[in-house]
Amino acid sequence: MLGCKAAISPIEENHKLEEKRKEPLDDAGIRGLWENVRYLTITRPDITYAVGLVSQYMHAPCQAHLHVVYRILRYLKGYLGKGMIYTNHGHGRVEIYSNADWGGSVEDRRSTSG
Repeated sequence: MLGCKAAISPIEENHKLEEKRKEPLDDAGIRGLWENVRYLTITRPDITYAVGLVSQYMHAPCQAHLHVVYRILRYLKGYLGKGMIYTNHGHGRVEIYSNADWGGSVEDRRSTSG
């Protein structure tokens, strides 16, 4: 993976995975790799969708699923040093910000983001 070309996204657009039992893989090898990538979703929410998609097939992984995991790794290679930093501000509470405004429409509480 050191000499691979970086990918611009963690998964191809409109990529559909399916359960293929034709080319089963060694469960321990791909699961170990997948669990390491899954751990990275803590600080890299940009890969969460792709990792979640592959997670659905880890009970019977095949070559196509391994290619998606490799694509995620190639994406991460292109964006080394990016991620989220969690710091302690001393107040012991979690603060979350969003750009959506559900309170703007008191009647039906529909989202008015934009």
